[in-house]
Amino acid sequence: MTESTSAPLPDMDELHWGSLRDWGQLVRLPNVFTLFSDCLAAAIVVGSFWRPLSALIPTMIASLGAYWAGMILNDIVDLDEDRQHRPQRPLAANRISPVIAGHVANGMLLLSPILVLATTNLHTSQALWMGAAFVSAVLLALAVRTYNSVLKETPIGPVLMGLCRSLNILMVGCSMFAVQPVATAGDESSPALQASNSTTGSVTENLDAESLASAISPELPTPVLLLAASIGLYIMGVTIYARREDGESQPGGLMFGLLLEMIGLILIGCIPMWAESERTWTLDPARSYPLLIGLIGL
Repeated sequence: MTESTSAPLPDMDELHWGSLRDWGQLVRLPNVFTLFSDCLAAAIVVGSFWRPLSALIPTMIASLGAYWAGMILNDIVDLDEDRQHRPQRPLAANRISPVIAGHVANGMLLLSPILVLATTNLHTSQALWMGAAFVSAVLLALAVRTYNSVLKETPIGPVLMGLCRSLNILMVGCSMFAVQPVATAGDESSPALQASNSTTGSVTENLDAESLASAISPELPTPVLLLAASIGLYIMGVTIYARREDGESQPGGLMFGLLLEMIGLILIGCIPMWAESERTWTLDPARSYPLLIGLIGL
């Protein structure tokens, strides 16, 4: 009788923290550039032009936390499948213990809304949009958690994936919009308030409620909402298109995914049509800008 020489099976109950390289593979480190581009686009469209950096950088870190949490939870949900088809993945190879990865992901989802709230509170913020940024961050965390559940493989899965990117755009957009300088009831330099100044010199005495609300809580720029919807549709299409990457996809699913991607890109190309008339553009909205979106689409 010969002695078996096969390698012993790994102890699945033993906790493994893995290396930095393993964590980089787990969160798909090179993919963060797609996330950062969305964040910067939201900041530009909202009119902040990335300022102040003391608000943009923490907000991008919060966005990164939600994104990486989604990547980690995705591998936890797909663990059995990865052990069969992608055994080199960190969790499937047990280089990182799934229980540790799960705790790290949940911690990131909890910290992201707190970081957004802390960032807007440390700046002179508009309360309405500070609250909108926090709510968007909470909903983003819930959407990430919901997607990485039994709903992932259902028809609602791509919708949830697109919703995650849309909420990320809204979180960054509302955060940056909240910390922008805005006229207040005591700011006599505000054109809106000067227009309501009476002959007695009182600024607030004859200020009607509508003008005051407009001065204190201006509307979120429409292009931000359109960008969120466009990116959401585009990512929904990408998710549908790539759902059966390990097998043979149905032509109908591929065409539907491609159609959603095209609609998303077309809407992004139409953003200047919904922008304020006084907004300036680096690229000509009638020529260069739509051409750029077309090239990105290709």
